[in-house]
Amino acid sequence: MVAVAEAKIQLAADENGKSLVKVEASGQEEYWLISDGKKRWSYLPSKKQYSEEDAVSLDADGEEEEPGERESAAPPTERFARQAIPKIATLLKEAQSLNAVRTVNLKLAEGKVSWPAIDIQGKPKPNGTVTIAELVMAPDRPVVGRLTWADIRKQESATSTLRVSVRFNRFSLGDPLPADLFVFDPPKKAKLVEDLIIPGQPGSVLLNHESPDFEARTLTGEKVSISAFRGKVVMLSFWASWCPPCRAELPTVAKLYHELKDKGVVVLGVNDEDRSTAKKYLEKAGLELPTLDDSSRKAHRLYRISAIPTVFVIGPDGKVVKFFLGGRSEDSLRAALRTAGLHD
Repeated sequence: MVAVAEAKIQLAADENGKSLVKVEASGQEEYWLISDGKKRWSYLPSKKQYSEEDAVSLDADGEEEEPGERESAAPPTERFARQAIPKIATLLKEAQSLNAVRTVNLKLAEGKVSWPAIDIQGKPKPNGTVTIAELVMAPDRPVVGRLTWADIRKQESATSTLRVSVRFNRFSLGDPLPADLFVFDPPKKAKLVEDLIIPGQPGSVLLNHESPDFEARTLTGEKVSISAFRGKVVMLSFWASWCPPCRAELPTVAKLYHELKDKGVVVLGVNDEDRSTAKKYLEKAGLELPTLDDSSRKAHRLYRISAIPTVFVIGPDGKVVKFFLGGRSEDSLRAALRTAGLHD
């Protein structure tokens, strides 16, 4: 068995869209992601640089994906840490069997404990994956000390196993959190920058590389291929009608489309809802913006979309010049287009 990644992570979230993630991973820069529900800050302590943008909405359609579909959506350690709590809920809900068979000694922030370990056997999934897990938790309260799970998948004569182990130093569920936990106070001498690339951040792996090509139809049925726009500056804006930051940014994107469509710039929305929902929203909002129907989620997978709004600016040579996660101002989007080759 090969260890893919290991990290120390602080993770907190509430139901109002506030979140905090601090990751110290071996072999990578430490990074912080903090959101108060309206603004989102990214910070790299080693560089003393941070960025600030409108908050993002997690891009999730509620369907379980095949392994690898979003393999670059986030660093493995962060991705699995975010999955820990939902994974516990899913395991307990879908378990075929629960067995408390032994006691495990752990060292937590509250001291040394000796808690029961529960072995969990999950139901086989349609794709053949079976989950086996061990959950170590307090016998008298809903506090978890360790979660280990293995997803075992058999395909023809081959068997693949993904094993994840999460050890909690401190665990709290449902308790009130300090209000200032979700506010970023820039450290002394920290510098605000326009672009800050977080290790493994969704989409950043495409910067300075050829943009993935795909073919889709617009909401009006016109067939569009991204490679057909070589020689032009292209801006792709991934959005959804249920996403508040998207709704705030779309009027600016539509404005840029109207202003630049005759200047060799292609501005396209990309929406993974059904065509009718996206079309009705644009009509109701009074926005004219050519939008691609990505209900198959092909473009979302190719561009590693895990949160929206997300914007990609592509140069005339077909390479990704700029990548924005979270809503940006008109000035920021214009500056990105100029960097890609727009001549005002």
